[in-house]
Amino acid sequence: NVLAEHNMPPPSIEGRMGTAFNELDPDGVVVVGGEQWSAVSLNGKIAPGSKVQVIKAGAVRLEVWAENNPTLAPPTPDDERTSP
Repeated sequence: NVLAEHNMPPPSIEGRMGTAFNELDPDGVVVVGGEQWSAVSLNGKIAPGSKVQVIKAGAVRLEVWAENNPTLAPPTPDDERTSP
C-alpha cells in the first residue's frame, strides 16, 4: 500500500477506527478504511497493531487516539476552543 498522504483525508474519516501500521512515537502510519495515512498520536506511544480512533483529520495527517493507552484524557471540542 502507498501512503494516502498525497490526498487530503475526508472529514468523514473523523471518528473512524483504524490500526497502527507501525509504532507512533508520536508520528507514524495508520491504516483506516484500507488506506495508509500519516498520523500523530495524541496520547503517547502506540504499538504496531494497536486499535486507534481518528480524532481529527488535518491537511495531510490524521490525529489519532490509542484505545488501550489511557495516558491522557481524550480531547473534547471544548479543549480546542479554550487552548491559547
